[in-house]
Amino acid sequence: MKPVDVVSEILIERPRKIVAEWSADPENANLWQRHVRSVDRDREGPLKAGTRVSFNSRFLGRRISNIYEILEYAPGEKLVMRTNQLRPTMETTYSWDIVNLKMTLMTVRTRGKLAGFAEITAIFKTRLMKMNQVNQLRRLKQILEAISEEIEFATQKNDRNLWQRLG
Repeated sequence: MKPVDVVSEILIERPRKIVAEWSADPENANLWQRHVRSVDRDREGPLKAGTRVSFNSRFLGRRISNIYEILEYAPGEKLVMRTNQLRPTMETTYSWDIVNLKMTLMTVRTRGKLAGFAEITAIFKTRLMKMNQVNQLRRLKQILEAISEEIEFATQKNDRNLWQRLG
């Protein structure tokens, strides 16, 4: 088995609370992660360890659902989730660090072990994962920095319809 560990970071000119709340909310995934079409959760309420989230996408006309289990969630600090569905098992961590009162460093880390044919193509798979992370973070930055006042309002009101219109 070949280990893979891909890390990407981006500076977002928004307070950590806004960046963390917005990016950790699975309902927003389809707005900044282009491959995600919809999201299903196994339970309502706040995100917490044990919650299962299905990120649904389409590939070659077929619906694909990747189910992640939340392993750890410290609001405003770190989110760790893992899928046992994919081979190999992959773990993704989001973390948010304060740079100053109006700027946040967001880090996304995906790691796991590749086996079989995936092991042979590991260098290409790793590059694709990195490119995907970077593109997602750029999209997130673009969204969050473009709509600052509306985001603060929507965060305070937890207004999903406003998020959809803004995304």
